[in-house]
Amino acid sequence: MQIPDNRLTEFQRIYKEEYGEEISLPQAREMAQRLLTLYTILSRPIHGGGGASASSRHSPAQTEPEAS
Repeated sequence: MQIPDNRLTEFQRIYKEEYGEEISLPQAREMAQRLLTLYTILSRPIHGGGGASASSRHSPAQTEPEAS
C-alpha cells in the first residue's frame, strides 16, 4: 500500500509532537509502513481448533469449583 505524502507529513508532525524529534520523509514512510503491516497482522482473526480460543475454553467462569 502506497502512503500519500500528505499523510506522511502528518505522521512526521505527530511523531515530532510525541517524541520531540524530527524524522525525514523516507524515515516516516518506513515507520508508517511498518505500523500498517503490524496493524494488518494484528487485525487478522486467530484460527484455532473447535472455534473457541484457548483462553475462553479454560476461563475460570466455565470451570467447576475444586472439591475441598
